[in-house]
Amino acid sequence: MRVIVNPKYAHLQKEIEEIPRSFQKERDVVYDGRNVLKRIGLGSIDVVVKSFKKPHIINRVVYSFFRQSKAERSYIYSMAMIEQFQNGLLSHSYYICCYDGGETVRSLMDGKVEGNEDKLSAFARYTAALHQAGILHLD
Repeated sequence: MRVIVNPKYAHLQKEIEEIPRSFQKERDVVYDGRNVLKRIGLGSIDVVVKSFKKPHIINRVVYSFFRQSKAERSYIYSMAMIEQFQNGLLSHSYYICCYDGGETVRSLMDGKVEGNEDKLSAFARYTAALHQAGILHLD
C-alpha cells in the first residue's frame, strides 16, 4: 500500500492509513455512483473519501506502471491519497479531502436554470478558464 499525506495533515497519518480497512463500514454516503464518496471523521476534521471504481485489467497495468492513478492525480489539491496493490497491480485507490458542507456542482445538473443563473455562469467561466489553460477534464 502506498500512502501520501500532505505535510499539513501529517498528524492524521495513522487514521488515514486505516481508511481502506474501515471504508466499507462507514455509513455517511455523500455520493454512490461510478465512484463512492463518504464523509468520515478523522480526529477533529471531517473529510470526504472518494473510493475510485476498481479499474479493469488494462487500466490496472497502465496505472501501475505507466500513468499516475486517478487518486495520485487528484492528490495534488487534496489532503491525502491511498493506493492499494494486489499482485503488483493497482487494485483500489482513495482520494481524501476536507469536507466543507458546501453545495456541489452536481446539484446544478438537474436542468433547472431559473434561480441558478449566477452559479451556472460561474461554472461555465471556470470550465472555460481550465480549457484555456490547457486543462481538459477527462470525465
